[in-house]
Amino acid sequence: MTPEVLVLLINAAGLALAYGVVYPRLVPITMGKMVLADTILTVVLVGSVTALFWGSGTQFWLLGWYVGPAVFAIVTLLVIEWPLFSWFTKKHGIGF
Repeated sequence: MTPEVLVLLINAAGLALAYGVVYPRLVPITMGKMVLADTILTVVLVGSVTALFWGSGTQFWLLGWYVGPAVFAIVTLLVIEWPLFSWFTKKHGIGF
């Protein structure tokens, strides 16, 4: 398994947990609660990925460039999360 796939799986598992378990239990669901929970989730996921590859010299291929694990984790997390976030806020009638 390549390092990129491992990071994508870590991000996907974290987002599945967030949108499948954590966010639906934030009753009443508000944007403020989601932002706080998502900030914590992002710190945990990016911190986990960074700790996993710390000092290994592993570079990640992202859109034509080699980047570090934190950058790769943040960018892929945003790309994966945006459709989930859009769907969830529409489903629950949460506005900006």
